[in-house]
Amino acid sequence: MASTIVVRGYNVMNSMTRIPTEQLPLPIVPSTMTRAAKLERWAHILRDLGANATVATLYQIEKVEGDAKLAIEVAGSALAVAAADPMLLAAGLKGGTVGDATAFFEITEGEVHDITCCCGNGEVKMDASVAAALVRGLIQYEAMAKRSGGAQEWGGIVLPV
Repeated sequence: MASTIVVRGYNVMNSMTRIPTEQLPLPIVPSTMTRAAKLERWAHILRDLGANATVATLYQIEKVEGDAKLAIEVAGSALAVAAADPMLLAAGLKGGTVGDATAFFEITEGEVHDITCCCGNGEVKMDASVAAALVRGLIQYEAMAKRSGGAQEWGGIVLPV
């Protein structure tokens, strides 16, 4: 008897059956994406905006506290780009606010600040490729910390994993 694989409501009988991609419900996303996979997807879509693409920065978010900070949302920002991606939405991203990003990507408000704020990235806009590199840096830091077995020292400051 042939094995049956269910792909979002479609029954696929054995591996030789072909279903045209336009007939599949897209996006097909693993039910749970790892933190690294979420960040990698975010970096990928930012990079794929193109060589000269820019994203809006968030203005001085370090000066905003509590729930007001979590509610910050800026059209055209790196957060808005993530919130427009069907794959990230299907994986559970709720929207383009700071709070949505911290919850979904499992990052801190400080990390959102480092990636999106105007203070280090440009007063109004920044290159999308720079935002992608900053997101990818979070993945690389996590991988480095796992390889070394714990906290990392950076500039004399011990950073926990």
